[in-house]
Amino acid sequence: MRKGQEEETRARLLEAAAEVFAEVGYHAATIRQICGRAQANVALVNYHFGDKSELYEAVVHSLLRDSAVLEVQERLSRPDLSPEQTLREVIHLRLRGILHHERHSWHLRLLCHEMANPSPAAARVQQLFLQPIAARASQLVGEILGLPADHPKTRLCLFSIAGQVLFHVLSFTALGKLSGRPAITEAECEVLADHISEFSLAYLNLGKISE
Repeated sequence: MRKGQEEETRARLLEAAAEVFAEVGYHAATIRQICGRAQANVALVNYHFGDKSELYEAVVHSLLRDSAVLEVQERLSRPDLSPEQTLREVIHLRLRGILHHERHSWHLRLLCHEMANPSPAAARVQQLFLQPIAARASQLVGEILGLPADHPKTRLCLFSIAGQVLFHVLSFTALGKLSGRPAITEAECEVLADHISEFSLAYLNLGKISE
């Protein structure tokens, strides 16, 4: 197999693995299922990655290169935005994932499986992905509240905001079927992001006063 073909096959396996792990989780996913989607021989997983756990590790590392993740990290680190502006920007970025569901939300679905039924790579997922973003997001919410990042109220507020976003990103297909409108327009997505931003900031500002 030529080098170019090897790289193309490896990339195809990695993409298929990300999709399958996101759909069914690490424990339920099978190498045969992944290879079937990638249209690749089962032996090629061993050749390129070693085994299922090492393939999953490669998928986890690809989280750090995902464009949606990089955009969120960039917004969280911008010094020219106020905490309130940063929160709005991040909420809008994540909600736009609804418009490109398969491309932008696979990592969120994978992380939900990871939290519900941790894989052998759970510690790596937390270290590489969850902890850096959660630390900055906690600092951000704490700045708005006027509280330390590790204050219990700060953590509860962060979980509440993240929960609103995750609910819509992960369940938009089911909600669309219930409403009879499986698709959402860009304008509707922006309205939803504005609602979550305003709803969250209203409470954070109230919490700042009451604290």
